[in-house]
Amino acid sequence: MECDLIQWVRLGHASLTLEAPSHDLARKILYSKAPMLAQWAIKFGYDAININFPEADRPFRVPVSLLRSYTKEIFYMSSFSVPGIYIGEIKVYTPDFLRTLSQLLERKNERLALIRVQDNLQIGVTAGMSTHLGSLDLQPNTRVRREEYWLASDLHEFNQTWKRDLSEDGVIEFSYRALTNSVVSKEDWSKFTTKYKLFRDGNEYYQMAEILAIEPISAPLTKRQG
Repeated sequence: MECDLIQWVRLGHASLTLEAPSHDLARKILYSKAPMLAQWAIKFGYDAININFPEADRPFRVPVSLLRSYTKEIFYMSSFSVPGIYIGEIKVYTPDFLRTLSQLLERKNERLALIRVQDNLQIGVTAGMSTHLGSLDLQPNTRVRREEYWLASDLHEFNQTWKRDLSEDGVIEFSYRALTNSVVSKEDWSKFTTKYKLFRDGNEYYQMAEILAIEPISAPLTKRQG
């Protein structure tokens, strides 16, 4: 860790605290050094590492429980949230993925989601999604799959489209019908227009989804008929 990011270290009873000179540098440490911080906590016998910064209401906290296992190639993180983003259970292969999480935080007021391709699981959402989702607690939305809220025919068309047209780091736009928030209601539907970017982290592929437009609609007839 670059020494200019840390002003000093405080050893407490249950946690180790790093003092960073600013919020931005504290966030940089959080997203670029999470595996190493968890290892520090384990080695020093602490339950967590805190990253404090001037005028912080509360420091960033990296509990050991977030790090379920760790090797040079991969570490696992259970569900967590920091102000502005909600993240489900993930495994991280490269620092690039942590930079992706940092980008989500930087764009926290926009309507963004992160979907894992292999199982269509939505593993991350920004606080900007709270208005159209009608909920302030978005953690449950990090555990839903597209099959649970997309109209099946639109999802089938989307899977054909992105596999044909979306290359790694490329972008496409797609419109589809889906439940507005399947966690809250199984009755309210909307038409979404969304921009997708495909990227890879180790063995996993992900799509970054940016919602461009939302239009409330009636429930599709096929859904009403069951």
